[in-house]
Amino acid sequence: MKQFLLAILLLCGNSKLSAQLYPDWLLHERSLHCSSYAVGYSEHSFFKDSSAISQAIERGAIALAIQHQVTIVSLKKFWTTAIGSAMMQNDFKVSYDTALAASIKNQLTVLDTFVSGSIVAVLVSPSRCAEFDKQKTVLLPMPSEKELWVTEIPTDEQYYYAVGSAPEYYYKTSSIQEAEKSALYALAATKANTISSLQKKEDIVEEKRKEEISVTLSGFEVCERWKDRTEKIFYVLARIPKQ
Repeated sequence: MKQFLLAILLLCGNSKLSAQLYPDWLLHERSLHCSSYAVGYSEHSFFKDSSAISQAIERGAIALAIQHQVTIVSLKKFWTTAIGSAMMQNDFKVSYDTALAASIKNQLTVLDTFVSGSIVAVLVSPSRCAEFDKQKTVLLPMPSEKELWVTEIPTDEQYYYAVGSAPEYYYKTSSIQEAEKSALYALAATKANTISSLQKKEDIVEEKRKEEISVTLSGFEVCERWKDRTEKIFYVLARIPKQ
């Protein structure tokens, strides 16, 4: 297994042509013609770091399990006055079927691998996905102009869409994870918005407010990724089916 993982890293050497180029499946994840797939990623400390590939594959399996079903439980409490709003509590829990993730990992096919800077990314599928041709993968530069979906969230009859964002951290994968988590929360809020006011005193313009969410989602998918290199902010566009 270790030799296989090292071989993958050696084969993906061509993907390191430029730190500014990324495979189309990483930037535009939902553009592929394949029934089931996901992207997993991890940090790596040096080239031929097989443990990074293994971790990326594991995270890809988790992403597929979350696509199947994920439960979001969140509690946020705010205190708003005339001078602004402060968050007093922020609890957020994501639950998925860990047994399903482990089962998926055992049958995953690695369709493609990408290494750039400190990030390792893998495109994985529980099937061999005959529609995907690795040789036709296109390397694209990260757009310098802001993507339209960042400010104008798509709408259609089939899906709810949401945008998540996160600042650039030392570990870039932490930024990606937080941006995806932010989008997941926004979609959960769309499905189950239970904002309630605990207390309001109009004479001093004060309000205590809580947002409680407990909802199970199916079909969560990341569609697009974009990084604002000027502001150093990561963005993701995600969706769930309207059902």
